[in-house]
Amino acid sequence: MRSEAEVREVIRFCDAMVQTALETLRDARSDEALRDVLCWMSAAANTKAPCSFEFCCRAAGLQPAAIRTFVARTFAGLIDRFTGPEHTAQAKPTPLH
Repeated sequence: MRSEAEVREVIRFCDAMVQTALETLRDARSDEALRDVLCWMSAAANTKAPCSFEFCCRAAGLQPAAIRTFVARTFAGLIDRFTGPEHTAQAKPTPLH
C-alpha cells in the first residue's frame, strides 16, 4: 500500500505532466514537441499506460475530455498544421476527441 506522501507525489507529477503539455502547446517551440503533446493527448493514445494523458488527468482530478475540447478550440491552428483543417471544423471530431 502506498503512503499518503507517495500518493500526493504521484498526483503532483501527473498535474505537472498535464500543465507542461499545455505550456508546450502555448509556447510552440518545436514541431516535434507539439506533435508529441498532441499525440499524448489524443483519444486514440494508450489510455491505460501509467503516464497516459487519461491517467494523469484522472489522478490530478482533471477531466480529459474537457481539456481535449479546450485544446481543440484554443489551438485549432496548431492542430491544422499537423492534421489539416478538416479535423478542427465544429461539425467534425478533432484528433483530440
